[in-house]
Amino acid sequence: MTTKGGKLGLAQDDRFKTLAERTSNHSTLEAILSEVFRTRPRDEWLSILERAGLVCSPVNNVEQVVNDPHVQAREMVLEVEHPRRGSLKVVGSPMKFSRTRCKIEKASPDLGEHTREILRKKLNIPQDEMERLKEDGIISYPNQNCVGPLGPKNQ
Repeated sequence: MTTKGGKLGLAQDDRFKTLAERTSNHSTLEAILSEVFRTRPRDEWLSILERAGLVCSPVNNVEQVVNDPHVQAREMVLEVEHPRRGSLKVVGSPMKFSRTRCKIEKASPDLGEHTREILRKKLNIPQDEMERLKEDGIISYPNQNCVGPLGPKNQ
């Protein structure tokens, strides 16, 4: 690996000659490489590393991942409707079968959205007991009047 000023010489540095030494000096090596990688654009480094026969790949930000043609072709980012938050982008199923489609049709439930229903229908817990459990901090469920992530849409 070279920089604008020439070779780094890391292969000859005793701190990095073996895997064990590189591991024990990881933070030092990472700091050196971070400085080196700042000297050129990402795609230029990828080209240099690939020409040298090194396995490498870019680390993409969220926007780059969402707009990646492969991600789009595999339908890995989908839009679903949430009853209070409107249209949301969610991760699609990585499972792709020839005859059985894995389809995401709605947004995930809010934290605690089904707590009351499950406690009442499956465990036969009366409403007054559920309120006590909530007051004691044992269970929670969304408050329709709260402001924030569990509150109603547009609040």
